Amino acid sequence: MLVVKAKVAANQPMGSMLLRVQAIFVILEGAIIARSLFTIFTALHLLRAISR
Repeated sequence: MLVVKAKVAANQPMGSMLLRVQAIFVILEGAIIARSLFTIFTALHLLRAISR
């Protein structure tokens, strides 16, 4: 879904700056979510390693 939005925004020449900005925000949001998930996963892994 998000990739499609980004592609649509990229395909349109200049008229839809709003769509392009929206796509950038969506990508940033995705990166933040992915980083937080990665951080949680790493923390859980470390806790599991310590508890052994």
